[in-house]
Amino acid sequence: MTGQMPTTGGADAAGQGPSNIDDAQTHQYLEMADAHLDAGELADALRACDRAIEIAPGWTEAHNMRGVVLDEMGRGEEAIAAYEEAVRLDAGFEEAVENLAEARAEWGRRRTTPKWQRAAALGLSLVVLLVTIGVVVVAEAQRGPDWRLELDDYVAQSAAPSETVTIQSVVAASEPRFFHAGMGIAVSDEWPWGSITPSFPPRAVQCVLLERSRGATAGGERASVRQVVFVAYHSDTLYRVGWLAYEGPEEPFSQGFLAHLSTIGCDLGLE
Repeated sequence: MTGQMPTTGGADAAGQGPSNIDDAQTHQYLEMADAHLDAGELADALRACDRAIEIAPGWTEAHNMRGVVLDEMGRGEEAIAAYEEAVRLDAGFEEAVENLAEARAEWGRRRTTPKWQRAAALGLSLVVLLVTIGVVVVAEAQRGPDWRLELDDYVAQSAAPSETVTIQSVVAASEPRFFHAGMGIAVSDEWPWGSITPSFPPRAVQCVLLERSRGATAGGERASVRQVVFVAYHSDTLYRVGWLAYEGPEEPFSQGFLAHLSTIGCDLGLE
């Protein structure tokens, strides 16, 4: 299928655009989906598409991108459904129409495979699943929540309508036990554990350097400023809690803040 990023022109592009209040945030999610797709991070790309659709259910490009991602994942019938929804929203969106036709042709060929071949393939898949399910369960039990989702949410939600936010670098803190709440302001408003207060020190900290490109200056150039944010993994001794974003300062960075970064073992190349 077409793996390129669909146009993201809002209400003026093919399909029904998102509302003005969510335009920048929705585009940010779709750009994340495209970046994850290029990196082969298909599960993350699909989650970003779903977030965009949650905000703007009638946006054709988001449904088309979701179909592209599902196609890459080998989930043909779901990809067809996504393309069909995109075409339903805008029958003139040529990219979605072409993707739908190709997906139907490809999936149709699979359906013509002899039954015994499909049964053999299914049996082999079940054997592989039964052999690996124990390993998968153990791995999932040990794997913590995905800090990248918390970071993606922060980037999308914090971007102003005229602002572009890019991630310049991410460094895992080598000494997260020295991270404290004074290094940043907790920004998540969807903390899923209600009255539970995040415990310090966190188990892990990701230090993130962002660049915010804002509206044009008097000279006609866009102003850019760097900012440090943190994504910290909090947990108690009984069960996992999760990741929480902390908004750090924008440049110029004080010597005290640079010293804090050094203490927690985050070299973002700011000195």
